[in-house]
Amino acid sequence: MDHLAVEERKYRAKEWVIALAVVYAALISFRHQLWPLLAMALIAIAWRIPSFFAQFGLLRKALLGMRPSFRSHPPRSIRLEVSDEGLREFDSGIESFAPWASVRSFRADRRFIEIELSNNLYAYVPVRRLSPASSSREDLLAMLEKQGVAQQAPRP
Repeated sequence: MDHLAVEERKYRAKEWVIALAVVYAALISFRHQLWPLLAMALIAIAWRIPSFFAQFGLLRKALLGMRPSFRSHPPRSIRLEVSDEGLREFDSGIESFAPWASVRSFRADRRFIEIELSNNLYAYVPVRRLSPASSSREDLLAMLEKQGVAQQAPRP
C-alpha cells in the first residue's frame, strides 16, 4: 500500500510539472504573439484539465457513486497455505503454488505482511484475517525466516 502512495505522489508531481510547463508556454507564446503555439498550448491545457483536477478529489463523487457496484460482488474466500515446500494459494477454485525459491522477500507491519515473489508480484496478507485456529502472524513470520526469506525494513 505504501508503494501505491509513493506512485501517487510521483503522479501528482508529474501533473504539476506538466501543467506549469504548458501554462508557461502559453504565456510566452501570447507575449511574443506566436498564435499557433498559443493554440497548441490552449488545446494541451484543455486536454490536461480533467487529470489535473482529478488529483484534488473532484472525481471522488463519481467514485462514491460507484460504491454500490463494488458492494454487489460477494466477498471471495482466498486461502493461503504455508508448508515446507512453499506457499499455496486457493482462490475461487484456482490453485497457485510458489516454491520457497521464488519468494524474494517479505515486509511486515502491524496490519499486513507483504510477500514479494521473484516475478515482481506481491501477496498482501492482512494480519487480522489470519485464521486464529491454524496460524498467527508470528507463525507466518517464523516460517518465512526459517526458509531464509530476506526481511525488508518497514516503509515509513
